[in-house]
Amino acid sequence: MPTASQQPRQGLSKLNTTEITRSISSRTAGRKSSTIVGQFALVMLVFCVAAITPKAQTTPSTSIPKFNLRKSGLELERRAQAGTFFDVVGRKSAVAGYENRSMEAWVYPLKLIDDLNVSFQLQGYPLEFQGSDTLTSINVRPEATTLTYTHAAFTVREIIFAPLDEPGIVILFDVQSVLPLSISVSFRPRLKLMWPAGLMTGTLSWEEKEHAYYITEETRRFVGMIGSPSARDAAVMPYQEEPRDVPMRFTIDASHDANSQYLPVIIAGSSEGREKAKESYHRLLDSVQKLYEKNVDHYQHLQ
Repeated sequence: MPTASQQPRQGLSKLNTTEITRSISSRTAGRKSSTIVGQFALVMLVFCVAAITPKAQTTPSTSIPKFNLRKSGLELERRAQAGTFFDVVGRKSAVAGYENRSMEAWVYPLKLIDDLNVSFQLQGYPLEFQGSDTLTSINVRPEATTLTYTHAAFTVREIIFAPLDEPGIVILFDVQSVLPLSISVSFRPRLKLMWPAGLMTGTLSWEEKEHAYYITEETRRFVGMIGSPSARDAAVMPYQEEPRDVPMRFTIDASHDANSQYLPVIIAGSSEGREKAKESYHRLLDSVQKLYEKNVDHYQHLQ
């Protein structure tokens, strides 16, 4: 039996043990609550930082890495002869023109543009060099035709091919220059159906996002496109009393690494509206090498 003197001590001991237990439980709960709040605050901080941090932007390529231009076997090459006809033909598209003159482009059954010309501008030089004045040679193969422009300061090869089963034309500029060079492409929109179809009232617009011209008409069924990923609209419409028929124009700047890149120009068309034309345009742009290789394989097989 405990003594009387021991009883209060036991009661005090029980009281202290209970209070200590409650105190420890309270502190533990406080620590857990504090930990949960801290973790939640950390998660929210990470979320907020991620939300306000700008995402990395992927810049679309404005050129195409050079690839080996295989040959199907047949080849004709000579110096340019002014006024001599040439063409580049596929199953759904074609380019036709005369050496040292302009060209026109077709996507069956539409004529999209004519009076297609190129010119060159060297940095620091005030005058342009017209393609018709600097064309020196032509190389013709079933898969592609190459026009070569030469000057003391630059050599530019214009490689033109009509992808076998695509409604469009691909033009690649291979630039070698001692100074920064700009290429200007000019043309006249001529959206019309093949004879004997009637004439259409065409409209033209520059789409800055696409870096391309859209050529349409009142029904919006027939559409043509011409552009390049790095093209800048350079058309100047004269402000005067009487309208003038002046060519449309865009400019492409050859970058410092142009020696290892092709600068593309894409021409596409559709008889099924703007979206189909846009789809064809981007399919051509994204598959240049594959489409060229397909041309080569096809004509090799025919020999």
